[in-house]
Amino acid sequence: MTKYHALMKKDVPANMAKFVQQSAMALTGQGIKILRQNEGPLASVAFESNLTIHQVRELLKDTASLVTQITPMSIPKPVPESNKDKLMRFLGKRYEITTATSLPAMGFDKIWADSEWTDGEGMTFCIIDTGIEEDYYVWNQWNPVADNWFRDRVIETFSARPWTTRCHPHGRICAAVIAKAIHTYEGQMWRGALTKVKFYVARALDAEGNGDSDTVLVCMEWARTKKPHGVTMSLGGQDDPILDEAVERLWELGIPVTIAAGNSGRWPPDCDGSLNCPADAPNAIACGATNAGHVPSGEQEMCQQWSSRAQRPDGTKADWFFVGAGCDIQVELGEAKATGTSLTTPHIQAGALSVLFMLMKRHPDWTPQQVAIKLREIFKATALNLGYAGSPNHTPEGAYCLQGHGRCQFDKAWAMAKETGNGPQPPSEISQVEFYLNSIKVGTATQGTNDVFQFSQKLSEGSYKWKSKSYSEGLDPVETEEIPFTVVKPTTLKKIVAKPLSPTKDQTFNEGEDVPFKVEAKVVEAS
Repeated sequence: MTKYHALMKKDVPANMAKFVQQSAMALTGQGIKILRQNEGPLASVAFESNLTIHQVRELLKDTASLVTQITPMSIPKPVPESNKDKLMRFLGKRYEITTATSLPAMGFDKIWADSEWTDGEGMTFCIIDTGIEEDYYVWNQWNPVADNWFRDRVIETFSARPWTTRCHPHGRICAAVIAKAIHTYEGQMWRGALTKVKFYVARALDAEGNGDSDTVLVCMEWARTKKPHGVTMSLGGQDDPILDEAVERLWELGIPVTIAAGNSGRWPPDCDGSLNCPADAPNAIACGATNAGHVPSGEQEMCQQWSSRAQRPDGTKADWFFVGAGCDIQVELGEAKATGTSLTTPHIQAGALSVLFMLMKRHPDWTPQQVAIKLREIFKATALNLGYAGSPNHTPEGAYCLQGHGRCQFDKAWAMAKETGNGPQPPSEISQVEFYLNSIKVGTATQGTNDVFQFSQKLSEGSYKWKSKSYSEGLDPVETEEIPFTVVKPTTLKKIVAKPLSPTKDQTFNEGEDVPFKVEAKVVEAS
């Protein structure tokens, strides 16, 4: 049996529950087994069938008024877990991570030393992963005095399904990169990047690190209602447009989403389109990995061979955001280590939250999306160019396939955000505004000042109606109402101005003499 998603059309009736029910009934009538129904802004029906995708679409062609898209449901790839990790989890051992190498390698030690740094206080994020056991964010029984992990900083938890098994440690390890409390153990400091940040926990994967796009979608929609400052997702699977759209909906609210690029890259690192979904969404911050913090003496930092990279499934890569470096995260289990783009992702989320904090502090009047747009610009401007090393072609294009925009340097990004002051606002997310007179397009503006777009034109006498149409990538265009106005010929007021010139005052003439009478007279515009 193959699992499928049927995405409902956006222009739905107000009664969403009835609408989804009708859609599910239409699918059931075709001999298809319904698994789940998701209501809300991204209404969808998950079902399974022995039919191929082409057969399913042919069967449901008569329901086109309800269903806008049918795609095979992707299955996020299981979290890699070594035999030793499985044994330690079975024995009840706890994973303790140290970021003593990785966070300073990305510049966090300089951010921590800044007088304006507040350890993430006032910031929030949502982690969509395998969940976190309650004793790690309420009270850590291992060492309750020194090490509280995330004590009292988890705002709310959510589970996509009523799982009864314990959580896989993957989610806790990823969250610890961002939020773990400061703790010293056997001379080694253990801490997250933002030790006072608060966060939401959404469980999308089961105890083995498995799930499907439906559980991920439900968690993303839940996160959207909470409006955190950022969302981090160390998971991925096959291409699923429904998840890509969910990323875009978060971005529309100004919520940056960091997503693991994946660990299925090939070598040489050509543009092989190996990105996981939903890291392939247009506005996802896809997080690849380098060996930062572990570069052998005399050698150059490089992307990890196993890191996914390159273009999206549709072949585009101009907007692809491949930033950041993953580092080996040591786990307190002897020589065991945790690696992968799963661990790059929370590092980059921590950096994003830090830069967002500074931008919001400098520009309290900016909208969340203006701040998020500026964040991306700063990330691009401050990323470390790793050059062409490892590229088979040794060309700029080859280097881009290798590293994207480069490796994050959060200390430089923090400094640039700090220096923005009260300068100009980030570019508007509106790509262009068209102007129409009497339903005829007469002009276009592609740049605005403080989100105001202007156009001017000389018009003849007459009555007119004007409107505009605004565009933004990924969104439906919006028209304004038609406004009537009139152009008239100017009515100029004129007057005669006369000035006596001769005779003048006190001037005398002899009898019989010609007396000259002179006056200067002209027509002028009235003032």
